[in-house]
Amino acid sequence: MYRLNLVTNLGGPMEINLGVIAGLTPSIVLIPFGIKLLKSNTPMNVATWLMWGVLSFVITLSMFAAGNKDIWLSAGFTLGSVFISIILLSKGKWSWGYVETICAVGAAVAMLLRYYSAPKGAVIACIIAMWLASIPLLCDLWKQPDPTTWWVWAIITIAAVVTLITAKAWTIQDRAFPVSSIIFNTLLVVLNLRAVEKPIPAL
Repeated sequence: MYRLNLVTNLGGPMEINLGVIAGLTPSIVLIPFGIKLLKSNTPMNVATWLMWGVLSFVITLSMFAAGNKDIWLSAGFTLGSVFISIILLSKGKWSWGYVETICAVGAAVAMLLRYYSAPKGAVIACIIAMWLASIPLLCDLWKQPDPTTWWVWAIITIAAVVTLITAKAWTIQDRAFPVSSIIFNTLLVVLNLRAVEKPIPAL
């Protein structure tokens, strides 16, 4: 894992682990995002966030079991997803329809496949399940983009890029989740900004 050594005013070096910082970024960013959701009518699909919380936790366990000890990105996303789920449930304005049910079943099937796979295969199965769980949110954002939230996904994308660069090895357990996160969060940025006309909404 890449580290930075800085000289502090205390007269000694300070070691900064870039991977840990990048990994914890999603949970830090999603806290103000959750507060914003609590105070606004921003469309967010609670089914997706609930499934993300569970699946990212399982991905964290699977990557660790496969030998990746730097699981900060998935762990940070787990904490953030759980926090957002609690916020959305507390608002009491959510629904569960056919799309959510179909995606939940698909995610459950992918999860079952995890238990019949080696740890590396389990990581792939869980990532597939997360993409299936994301379909309800993607559908909502396709119908009703929210340009004021683009910065959340942009920052998480950057965090995933740093995690990818600082990963120890080119293995499934080290790089699959960051790559998937880069692709997915970039897609969310595009979806939310596609309806934007100048200027880009403020944060």
